[in-house]
Amino acid sequence: MPAVPPPRWPGSCYLSKCKARVCVSGGPMLSHWGPGSGHVNGHTIDRSVRAVKRLLINLVVCAAIITTGVVFTVGVVMARRVPYAPEMRVERSVAVSIRILEGGDISDLFTLTGNLEPWKEVLLSAETSGLIEWQGVEAGDLVAAGEELLRIDRTSTELRLDRARAQYNLSLYELERIIKLHMLGINSPQEMERARADRDVTHANMRALEVDLSNCTVRASFDGVVERVYQERDEYVSVGTPLLNLIQVHKLKMVVGVADKDIPHIAAGDVVQVRVDAYKDKVYTGRVHRLAVRAEESTHTFETEIEVDNFDNELKAGMIGSAVLVRNTYPGAISVPIFSVMAEGAERYVFVEHDGHALKRPVSISFYQGNVAVIGDGLAAGDRLIVAGHRNLRDGSPVTDRE
Repeated sequence: MPAVPPPRWPGSCYLSKCKARVCVSGGPMLSHWGPGSGHVNGHTIDRSVRAVKRLLINLVVCAAIITTGVVFTVGVVMARRVPYAPEMRVERSVAVSIRILEGGDISDLFTLTGNLEPWKEVLLSAETSGLIEWQGVEAGDLVAAGEELLRIDRTSTELRLDRARAQYNLSLYELERIIKLHMLGINSPQEMERARADRDVTHANMRALEVDLSNCTVRASFDGVVERVYQERDEYVSVGTPLLNLIQVHKLKMVVGVADKDIPHIAAGDVVQVRVDAYKDKVYTGRVHRLAVRAEESTHTFETEIEVDNFDNELKAGMIGSAVLVRNTYPGAISVPIFSVMAEGAERYVFVEHDGHALKRPVSISFYQGNVAVIGDGLAAGDRLIVAGHRNLRDGSPVTDRE
């Protein structure tokens, strides 16, 4: 018996060759009726449609996310490939202080420490033995050259000298008498020779006592000050006994040790600035008087004497002071404050202002003098050196003068 096709409902479809067909035009949904087919529930078909929709939505969302990520990545890569343009960056101007550089003569100075010593110093000792009969000075007294200071046993020496003079005069008289007799042929030649010898001996004795008498008086050998008296009046002294110390202080000398590297830069007569700790605000003028020809074995320095005038007697022997000497002079040199010099490794550089921008300028430094650096190369007179506000600058930074 031939198969009878199922009834066709409104909105349904009939396809003889498909095993399942879904109609959504209305009415109950039926599957194709045919050999081996069965009836399918409409709720199952709805769940399948919703699952397909969710899958499609998820695919669309994933595609959108991937597209966004790709666009962002490409943008970043392209941005990195765009060359940096400094003019596109707006940089704030930095307020700085500027100093216009000027050239001038600059001296390379070095300072040495030493003690002020008397220009002359002598220890006066007794040249004869005896009692100190008279004392005319005390420690601290000013004396003039040749002034009498002490007398030693002068009275007894004068008496001995008087006797020697009498003996000498007697020998002269006796020699004259012998000569007259010899001319008459009365005496012998031996008597004449004896008389002449007596004259010479008495004359020598008289001269020796005259020297002794001179030595009995102690006199100042130069203008100076009595620093110390070792023997007082009525004390007995022997030959060589120290009597007093005499120093000259109207000018003093400062003795310093100069290193061998600085010897070529120093010569006798060079002007020196001298300062002492007692008068820190005063500067005294001195001159190099003498340089040693041989270095000290212990310090390997050359002893150098510096003459310092002291007519007002303000300076005292024994004061500690310092001498400022000139190693070299650089005419037209450029100097800058030490704090304006920057360092980057072994490189030294500064910043100068030009047309409202800071320019990095490498420099070479000849030497440092106090808080100043003397520039050997890299700067010239007229350059506008940035001395404040330069720590965070870079080459080309815009700057504004604070003044």
